[in-house]
Amino acid sequence: MSPLADTVMHSTVALSTRSSTREAIPEVIDRLREGSRGLRSDLVVLFATPHHLEEIESVTNALQREFAPGCLLGCGASGLIGGRREIESEPALVLLCAHLPGVALEPFHVTFRLEGDSGRLSGFPFDEIARSERASVLMFSDPFTVPVDALLRLANEKTPGTPIVGGLASAAVAPGMNRLFLEDSVYDEGAIGVVITGDIAVKTLVSQGCRPVGRHYVITRGKQNVIEELGGQPALARLQEVRRVLSERDREHLDTALHIGRAIDEYRSDFRRGDFLVRSVLGVDQASGALTISDYIRRGQTVQFHVRDPRSASEDIDLLLKELAPFLREHEPCGALLFSCNGRGKRMFGVADHDISAVLKSVPGLPVAGFFAGGELGPVGGRNFLHGFTASLALFCRR
Repeated sequence: MSPLADTVMHSTVALSTRSSTREAIPEVIDRLREGSRGLRSDLVVLFATPHHLEEIESVTNALQREFAPGCLLGCGASGLIGGRREIESEPALVLLCAHLPGVALEPFHVTFRLEGDSGRLSGFPFDEIARSERASVLMFSDPFTVPVDALLRLANEKTPGTPIVGGLASAAVAPGMNRLFLEDSVYDEGAIGVVITGDIAVKTLVSQGCRPVGRHYVITRGKQNVIEELGGQPALARLQEVRRVLSERDREHLDTALHIGRAIDEYRSDFRRGDFLVRSVLGVDQASGALTISDYIRRGQTVQFHVRDPRSASEDIDLLLKELAPFLREHEPCGALLFSCNGRGKRMFGVADHDISAVLKSVPGLPVAGFFAGGELGPVGGRNFLHGFTASLALFCRR
């Protein structure tokens, strides 16, 4: 082994689009072996389309035998991201294998059980994270058996500032059909993940794919997830006020893809793209002028209407990657994981490989793996949230 092996981080990605699991296994193993340079495999992240899930234990067993990784984890998904491609409808396996000297990895499995009128979350390593300096968390969850929003709220309270990045498994549309892989085990419920500490910076980026329109307002009346008044006027009246000054194109987007952003830092006097947590507008009450949104609100919060369209989504991810460039020049990433909403891809952009191409344009040659998720995890304004229609990126960099 090279003397540099103890200091240099390295990752390699392997992708197979073979429909036969037995044929895909040796293909990805050969590619990982070739790209790993003989370095120790500390972290192996595996994603698989539904075509391979019946035989997924044969995949994880083969990887354990061949590489004996310090931690192996992953999940099933409707579509995968690997190398330079986004595979949305084909069978596929994709893996990222990382050599991470000076890094500690602590795997965990979260379960949720109903107890009377409430529930009990167990297995998330709050105490271990609180005792660690500069921890990051990679997590994949089954959307049917864990209330991820509640888990992230707890994490924000108990371990503030610790980024949690990942996504919801998307290989199934019913409980019990998703698969989560952790070490030697395969689960059909809960959430799995790994706490990452040590000589590493996991730099995150969350592109919400929206842009603000009009001016921002303060919520002056509302409850739960209903905004009744903005700046002393019915919320619908404020929406119509914004609509009147928009271009015809933006009016169309406002009518078909209306969102609202809640300011992360309410004490700022000016706001720009990226300063808001974006949520969907679910309905409008024409009689009262109230808006129902997919988030809880309170009086005094600052909000701004947003629109989502392919051009805005492209601009958003490009802008955020550009803002990251100075950091990445000083802390060259060795690999990355990308979690894109299953509503993005060709459905949104009309072309294949959009998000991975944006990342590789910014960081050429970067080994990237990931999947199309049923919800994406990532921090905005220093707090972790569950998102939709976003691209969430985790870059592994030496500190």
